[in-house]
Amino acid sequence: VGPSLSRVEHEGRLFCPAKMEMRGLATFIADIRKAATSKENEQIRVDKELAKIRAKFKESSKLSGYDRKKYICKLLYMFMLGYEIDFGHMEAVNLISSDKYSEKHIGYLACTLLLNENHELLMLITQSIKSDLNCHKEQFQCLALTAIANVGGKEFAESMAQDVQKILLHRDTKAIVRKKSALTLLRLYRKYPEILSPENVVEPVLELLGGVDFGVVNCVASLLLGFLAKDITPYQACVGKCIRVLSKIILSKDCANDYVYYGVPAPWLQIKLFRILEHYPMPTDGALRNQITSVLNKIITASERIRSMDKSRTPSRNNAVNSALIEAINLCIQYDKDRDLINMSANILGRFITDTKDTNLRYLGLSTMARLAYCSEGDAMDHIRKHQQTIVLSLKDSDISIRRRALDLLYCMCDRCNAGEIVGELLEYLTVADFNIREDLVLKIAILSEKFAIEFSWYVDVIMNVIQQAGDFVSDDVYYRVVQIITNNEEIQRHSADICFKAVQSSAAHEVCVKVAGYILGEFGYLISDLPDQGPMQQFNALHSKFPFVSNPTRAILLNTYMKFYNMFDNPPLREKIIKVFDENKTHLDAEIQQRATEYRVLATSIREDIVNVVLENMPQYQMKANAADALAKPAGEATDKNVWQEKAKQREQQEAQ
Repeated sequence: VGPSLSRVEHEGRLFCPAKMEMRGLATFIADIRKAATSKENEQIRVDKELAKIRAKFKESSKLSGYDRKKYICKLLYMFMLGYEIDFGHMEAVNLISSDKYSEKHIGYLACTLLLNENHELLMLITQSIKSDLNCHKEQFQCLALTAIANVGGKEFAESMAQDVQKILLHRDTKAIVRKKSALTLLRLYRKYPEILSPENVVEPVLELLGGVDFGVVNCVASLLLGFLAKDITPYQACVGKCIRVLSKIILSKDCANDYVYYGVPAPWLQIKLFRILEHYPMPTDGALRNQITSVLNKIITASERIRSMDKSRTPSRNNAVNSALIEAINLCIQYDKDRDLINMSANILGRFITDTKDTNLRYLGLSTMARLAYCSEGDAMDHIRKHQQTIVLSLKDSDISIRRRALDLLYCMCDRCNAGEIVGELLEYLTVADFNIREDLVLKIAILSEKFAIEFSWYVDVIMNVIQQAGDFVSDDVYYRVVQIITNNEEIQRHSADICFKAVQSSAAHEVCVKVAGYILGEFGYLISDLPDQGPMQQFNALHSKFPFVSNPTRAILLNTYMKFYNMFDNPPLREKIIKVFDENKTHLDAEIQQRATEYRVLATSIREDIVNVVLENMPQYQMKANAADALAKPAGEATDKNVWQEKAKQREQQEAQ
């Protein structure tokens, strides 16, 4: 929303502030550049100039507008070099009140840079800004709108919001001012949404969306996207207007040359209109439905034809074409109604992800294909599976963003048919994955292995493998989940105890492995006690060898396991060792360890056996969340934009659960 600093229309002529001659300013800048090789010389020159300007401002009544403007420019230059400017603010405020554009422009620029939202002088410029907003000179209105968008706290915004809204909706407002007012209102709404009630401006804003000036429509579309991020209900009527504008651009080719970018008509406007439509389902009105289908079909088929005919497109044209194409595909995916469009979209995205030259194109292809995986129409999943090997190879790409999108896509395309293969690939990748992607990778492996496990024994094998390879990135939620699943499924308890015992015997066993093994062996260790080299004493020794090297919470779990062993196995040597461990930890510095050791010591030697059996009986089955993704999902932060794909993901999860 910033003003043009090079040219503004002023009194019927092109006014060029950049060409104004301020010899004193030019000389000062030249001196600073000469002194740039020595910080000390630069400081001396700056201090000298600051002293001179301070002396001039003490007699500000004698200064002309030109001199005041020149000295403010010098202060701004020094401010941008990093020097602290603690005076001159009042002179900048006075420049705003000038009737000359060049002086007012510098005044606004200085206030925008030097005043923050809590500055005491901010209220002094409020009346000047209101006066400029309500005048009939568009260049003054633009300067005032720029200042409102870039400066000011909540009180300042509240006092200006209604004036900005009035300018936006006034029928006589010129296009350049209307564009700036729309973007200024968007800035205020994003920062302080409570100062504006969008439902009160729905109809006039939607009327502007159907205007003839695409520059205004573009800015109003940005404003509407900001409103939709909070609530989509009041703006349902925008669907028809957006479709008509797209039809005008794409089908009728009615677009002024000023908005054609490398042969692509109004690409930025196309993108915003598609994003607005993504917030709503396909219209039920037959005419609108046919129009948007024709628009999408034209864009997608035209992209295929252009690509085959024009092999020498410039990067800028490629970017414009592909940006509009991706948003059109997103809308096809959101509607999920036309089988042919979905299949064509899948083919295009497949071509994108195999493009080894353009990383941006591969990124867009992978991220959009992940959304395509939620489509029910067409053969989208079959098309995605054709590129499974390419997607797996993308996990090893040098660009971290490509690796993340490839991981997301593998997660989305996984089902019961390919779960074993995909989880295997992810486990293999886990050994070489970057640290900043491992936590997400571990979480996805845990969800997929549970969600698509034919037998839970496979799930336990996968989780123990993950713990051994990346224990530092296994969250407590994963630990809790695997313990619950083993406890609730009797048929895998013996296998789980066997796997945990073998894992904890390793000298490199991770602490998470010790926690899982401690719990599982304490509950189900008796199931493997008859196997060779897996007796009670061997189980105790394997766990207790890790006791000195784990944290206190894990030690507490192990003490609990030892007490279970004491009650579970009638083995005098083992019981003697366990009592000794309790005695050693009765004076532990950690209160939890000390209390457990003391209570278990009393429980083992001074309480009736029937009471001990009741206290230490096996854990009952857990009440679990049916959906692994819900159980393990990380809490999401506050969204800044509406995610229109979440509903599709939830619907797919519900269908698969059923």
